[in-house]
Amino acid sequence: MASHTGSNTDEEDLALALRLSQLSSDASDEHVSRLYRAGPASPLSVPHQNSLNEAITAMQQAVRLTPDAHPNKPGRLSNLGNSFRRRFERLGNVADLHEAITMMQQAVRLTPDGHPDQPGHLNNLGMSFKSRFERLGDLADLNEAIMAMQQAVRLTPHGHPNEPGCLNNLGMSFQIRFERLGDLADLIEAITAMQQAVRLIPDGHPDKPGCLNYLGMSFQSRFERLGDLGDLDEAITATKQAVHLTPYGHPNKPECLSNLGISFQSRFERLGDLGDLYEAITATKQAVRLTPYGHPDKPECLSNLGISFQSRFERLGDLADLDAAITATKQAVRLTPDGHPSQPVYLNNLGNSFRRRFERLRDLADLDEAITAMEQAFRLTPDGHPDKPAYLNRLGIFFQSQFERLEGLVMSDRDGTDQGKPSVSQQARNFISKCPPRRVLMSKLTCLCHLSVVEHRLVHRPPGALRHLHWQPTNTLIIQRRVMICLIPMILMIPIFKAIVSEVLELWTPKRPKFPSLCFNF
Repeated sequence: MASHTGSNTDEEDLALALRLSQLSSDASDEHVSRLYRAGPASPLSVPHQNSLNEAITAMQQAVRLTPDAHPNKPGRLSNLGNSFRRRFERLGNVADLHEAITMMQQAVRLTPDGHPDQPGHLNNLGMSFKSRFERLGDLADLNEAIMAMQQAVRLTPHGHPNEPGCLNNLGMSFQIRFERLGDLADLIEAITAMQQAVRLIPDGHPDKPGCLNYLGMSFQSRFERLGDLGDLDEAITATKQAVHLTPYGHPNKPECLSNLGISFQSRFERLGDLGDLYEAITATKQAVRLTPYGHPDKPECLSNLGISFQSRFERLGDLADLDAAITATKQAVRLTPDGHPSQPVYLNNLGNSFRRRFERLRDLADLDEAITAMEQAFRLTPDGHPDKPAYLNRLGIFFQSQFERLEGLVMSDRDGTDQGKPSVSQQARNFISKCPPRRVLMSKLTCLCHLSVVEHRLVHRPPGALRHLHWQPTNTLIIQRRVMICLIPMILMIPIFKAIVSEVLELWTPKRPKFPSLCFNF
């Protein structure tokens, strides 16, 4: 042992630090993960946090007091790095992740070639780089993670008990890079590594369900990329085994069930077998039930459940399924934090479900909910995102549906009157006036303009001429300047139009002679 001179206090501190370090290193990742999934309200969270802070303080002392030439220095650095990473996973402070990477890089540097701990230090370093990529999105971190894990796999002796874990971690990193860059070679590498991990890990090992779950995810990704039904069958087989082998109450059970539901949903969409759809709904409902509120995966589970319910409605026509889809998707939207990249997707799904219920029940309130959701989806989607044009297109379709419904109300009111009741056109106008302010004002203005023009024509035409009155929308979604100029005097007679027209005219500059809105063809 390398000599170290110091006071008795330093020696006592070192002994205490080493004992706490050992306690921290003995704590299983599964235990930490369980505490993490329990959420901020867990009664164990505060004591655990205090213990972890004390362990980090003690291990920092141990590292400081241990000379670089000491053979235990790399292990103590690695333990300290793991504790920083665990605290990052619990509290989300990225500074802890930076410290973890620094400690683990030092551990790798101080470990001599051929040392049996070298693969473990490299694997831990790779996992920390992977975590930082997931937090900050820097592709360089993911590349560093893959390189470290490849070295860990290469240096791990065949048959070593850590070999399956290293292979699984490497496969996960390749899968993540595929999702980021779309390079099919990365996905093939991910599947190869995970298949080896599943083959090498013995039955009954607690890590086997997780490896099977990740393998199923990779097969699902390759199916979505190449469309080979064999990959989808492999995904279902692997994920079903993962669900079967994961004990009830295990924190990974909901994720396995959710992935199984996604694969069954995909196979239903491919083959149309209603049995697959029922399996998807059953699995996803269990995933939702087992995922605690506050867990970051809860909104995605709810969204997937809404998609499956809507699919069953489209197949069987049961309105209860559509109501269930709306309920689940509304919860997904409500639980998704602001700024989350999935928020526009959930809002888009919610808007589509409300529109389908409008088509079934013809309730304008559902259509207004659909427009509200789709406007938010469009507004929250960054410019340049491939989904943004589709959201805008659907929003235009929803406004067109709103106009057609309101136009129909006006015509039915003029064709057959109910004496003593408010006119349907006035009811339609009242509905529009209660709508919340909208970002896409031109489409609302178009709807109201059409309503006014229809009423104007109905006053001057006999009832028999109603069948000749048609609205012919175009796909260009443009309002001509001359039509707007002709309509403005009529529009300004209705108070609700004044604020809308003023904003329209403010936006209408000589450099923008046309608006991306609806077109009149009279």
